[in-house]
Amino acid sequence: MLQKNGIDTSFFKVLDPKSQNYIQCQVSTELFPNWSIMISSNLDFATQHSILKGINSLSREKDGIAWGYAAESSAIHDMYRELKRGPYEYLRHWTISRIWEEYRLWIIMTLIFTALFTIHYGYIRLLIHKRTHELEQALATQKRLIQKNKELSKKFASTQSTTHLSYFSTLVAHELSQPLSGIILYATTLQQLLQNCTNRPLHTVIEQLISIVDKLLHRAIKSAEVVNEVRKYAKGDRKQKQVVDLTTIFNEAIQEFRVTELTCEIPITFQHPPKTYLVLVFPFDLKFVLINILRNSAHALREHTQPHILITMQNDSHDKVLWQIEDNGLHLSDSTIALMGKPVNSLKNNGLGLGLSLVKFIIESYQGDICFTRSSLGGLKIEITLHIIKPELSNHQ
Repeated sequence: MLQKNGIDTSFFKVLDPKSQNYIQCQVSTELFPNWSIMISSNLDFATQHSILKGINSLSREKDGIAWGYAAESSAIHDMYRELKRGPYEYLRHWTISRIWEEYRLWIIMTLIFTALFTIHYGYIRLLIHKRTHELEQALATQKRLIQKNKELSKKFASTQSTTHLSYFSTLVAHELSQPLSGIILYATTLQQLLQNCTNRPLHTVIEQLISIVDKLLHRAIKSAEVVNEVRKYAKGDRKQKQVVDLTTIFNEAIQEFRVTELTCEIPITFQHPPKTYLVLVFPFDLKFVLINILRNSAHALREHTQPHILITMQNDSHDKVLWQIEDNGLHLSDSTIALMGKPVNSLKNNGLGLGLSLVKFIIESYQGDICFTRSSLGGLKIEITLHIIKPELSNHQ
């Protein structure tokens, strides 16, 4: 058309041309029907057929424009929708109903997500509150238990101190009585010797004086040792436990028993394998245990014509040692043996009944065991079990 009118088409350019076969013109948009003849659905079929036949009989124009039958009008609807005109005029205005119609699914999904999130958030808050409350209760209970544990520890420490104080008080009452009695006896003997020394040879008197003074000195040292142990414990200055050999402790205790007791002529047999039994103890405690047991056996054998005390030592297990002390004293009944080791029960006429109870207390303080049975020799047998340590561990104690 431009060329027919003498216009140079090179000055024109179609932007974004669309491909089509209907007309000879170049287009940049979709083609839409122009004039339309409305066929109402109320017309009868013969009238509709006549109208369509007349339209189809019309010839096509030279430029390609022709009348035709519109089988569907979706292109027109698309055009109105894109231009937001005609029946789609409402697209130019946002309303609640339009928002609901266009975004109904997203709105529903958003509401559901919000509801689920709110429920989940509320559940988490409730759960956190519940767990926080439980944690606060647990912490409060823990604080109460810690406080109660501290109070119980203080009570236990107080009870333990009282027990140990009672033990050492009993030790003083039990152990000092005999050395002091011996000191009084030897002092009286010394006084009588000095009063009657005028009619005796001087060297004889000197020998007796030396013997009496040695015994007085030994008993005084023994008394001082007991008092010093009590004072060390009261001040908290008692040394740490020592790794000692039971055989050495037993030999020293037997020797000390022979020196301090008047009944030292009683035969004592000490049988042990040629090996070392190392224990972690206070040496004073073990000596006290053995000397007290020997003293009780000696008292039971005071009227026996052939007294004998037997001490044996052997392995009870891989980490325990068993030592037995028995004598051939008088036969003891089961009821008498059952009272052994209980306080204020003594077979001696002037005894306090504290010796064996102290022995039992000391052994049990080292997690050991003590048992009183009837000996095959006829008298009492005391079995004591203590834990031993390995030689390679003794250097670390």
